[in-house]
Amino acid sequence: MVAISHLGLDGGLWRPYASTAGKSAYVSPWGVNGFHLTFADSSEYGTDSSGGANTLADSGGLDTSDQLGDVPTNNYMTLNPLDSGGTISDGGLNDAGGSSVNSHSIALPTTGKWVWEMTATDINTSTATSHYFGICDARVPYSASFSDHEAISAFTQRGGELEKNGTGTSTGTAIVDTDVLRFEFDADGLTLDIFVDGAQSGSQITGLTDVPYKVWANSASGSLDMNWNFGQLAFNGTPSAGYEALSNANIEEAQGDPAILDPTAQFQTTLYTGNGTAIGSGGKAVSQVEASTFQPDLVWIKGRSGATEHVLTDVIRGVTEELNPNDTTVEETVAEGLTTFGAAGFTVGSDGSYNTSSATYTAWQWLADNTTGETLSGGDLDSVVAANQAAGFSIAKFTVVTPATQTFQHGLSQAPGLVIARTIGSAVSWRVYHKDLTSAGYYLKLNNTDAQSLDAVQWASTAPSSTLITVGGGFAAGDSIAYSFHSVEGYSKIGSYEGNGSTDGPYVSCGFRPAFVILKNIDAGSTNWDMFDNQRPGYNDSGYQLPANLSNAEPASPDHNINFTSDGFKIRDASTSINTNAQTYVYMAIAESPGTRSNAR
Repeated sequence: MVAISHLGLDGGLWRPYASTAGKSAYVSPWGVNGFHLTFADSSEYGTDSSGGANTLADSGGLDTSDQLGDVPTNNYMTLNPLDSGGTISDGGLNDAGGSSVNSHSIALPTTGKWVWEMTATDINTSTATSHYFGICDARVPYSASFSDHEAISAFTQRGGELEKNGTGTSTGTAIVDTDVLRFEFDADGLTLDIFVDGAQSGSQITGLTDVPYKVWANSASGSLDMNWNFGQLAFNGTPSAGYEALSNANIEEAQGDPAILDPTAQFQTTLYTGNGTAIGSGGKAVSQVEASTFQPDLVWIKGRSGATEHVLTDVIRGVTEELNPNDTTVEETVAEGLTTFGAAGFTVGSDGSYNTSSATYTAWQWLADNTTGETLSGGDLDSVVAANQAAGFSIAKFTVVTPATQTFQHGLSQAPGLVIARTIGSAVSWRVYHKDLTSAGYYLKLNNTDAQSLDAVQWASTAPSSTLITVGGGFAAGDSIAYSFHSVEGYSKIGSYEGNGSTDGPYVSCGFRPAFVILKNIDAGSTNWDMFDNQRPGYNDSGYQLPANLSNAEPASPDHNINFTSDGFKIRDASTSINTNAQTYVYMAIAESPGTRSNAR
């Protein structure tokens, strides 16, 4: 057990520090009972290095086999018990698996060169004919079939054949009990080298598919017991030059800090209770309460305790101008709706969708650029845009004169992975583009439960570019609004997962702990747009969803359960809306805090 003797508030996040040097603004003095454990003396790990006299005694007889180089300022990767079919033990470094078991670690970094080792036992028994060790697509859950894992992968078979995406690449070394396998993965060059007891097995596997990867082991038949080392212990062999252990300190050095260190400065969920006060009497001021505050540019409000419509107000259309994500109602002016975007929240009047006395509400808030928009003229249509390029979010209003295939600028620095748009003066559905639909010829409707539909007149079968969004003749004449998002590493993730129909559902690695998740089944109709956040009760298990397409009150008890974890979310429900076997779900997640970066400095 490690005692963290100094913590500091830095950028809105609590962080452990390796020393007090340069951290006086954040760190309290050691104090009479303070201590600093550096673990420098392996014979006496409890030595106090603070300059005080508070050395701790060990209990139970610790020796070097109990000592790992894993401390609060430098954490190492472990296996993920939420994404493994085996029995995980020994601090996440041992996996005992039976027949037809997949074992995974959290997602590997997407840049840099990385090394890890594995030693297996029970591998050469007569029943253990099919074992596979390597990497696979991080988006594939452990419960998926072997063929799903194999589709995008690189690995060695027990017999020594090396494969990429299910096709053999070279013949390597057969593996027997106690052989130490070393894996060297180049995330930039997209290569994998495999070594057996220090000698390279076969040829380097090259030309890997450019997707996020995770460590993968498969026991297709027979028992298998695996011990893993991601750098917590000394490696059995000497890694090749430039390859680093999988620790947060090394990942930070390779990838740098996330672009957004404090997600609460860009997005927040705020809960409030209405007071029924009209604007003329001061209204209801709602203030953000998380680590940082900001003036929101898009506010999405939903009543929790009663059946109320969802309401959207944004800085481009202006205060009091309301749209409803759950229906096709045209934009309307609501004098007692949201009337002010404040410096750290907003003010609402007495309209029931915003502020009924004693009713409870949730408000999801995004920061754009705190302007009323800039006119961009690079497409067929001018657009008025407020964009937060760092956070991958923009609001754009464009005007269609004659319905046709036309483009407008979205204001972001890269192509959006999610676009939610509609004509605001006509009673039409919301159109949703998501990068993981079957193609850009498909779309979803935010306001209903339909599966994805093939209809070229919506996005003109054209995916957004780094500057432009293309709309087809399905957008009616008049003003339209588009909310665009793209993934930002460590802050937001737009992706998809395959359901398995089990309460032990897929694990979705995001690279952060989520604050907000919205998801939709694209293969089946009659499925809602379920929304979860980290502020409403029950988010682990997070069954209190508020579907974007329904006016229903928040459920009285969890019924669609997911877990938010330090690196993503785990589906804990077999309902059609979030986890039908072999059906695809698209999602957007936004971070509470970066998960694949250490909070240490």
